[in-house]
Amino acid sequence: MPARLGKYYAVAKGEKAYLHLDRPVYATGETIWFSAYVVDASRHQARLAQPGAARGFAVAR
Repeated sequence: MPARLGKYYAVAKGEKAYLHLDRPVYATGETIWFSAYVVDASRHQARLAQPGAARGFAVAR
């Protein structure tokens, strides 16, 4: 089992997901503005999503 796990981690590429919000707390009904992206864990370069692609959503009541 340790050998198989070692082979997996040698081939698998790690990812890190980041979510940036425009403020720390939101009240009900406020719009949340955020930026989300995924980077390659070893090089910290964008992989799947474009950094800075902001979207707004209303908080459910």
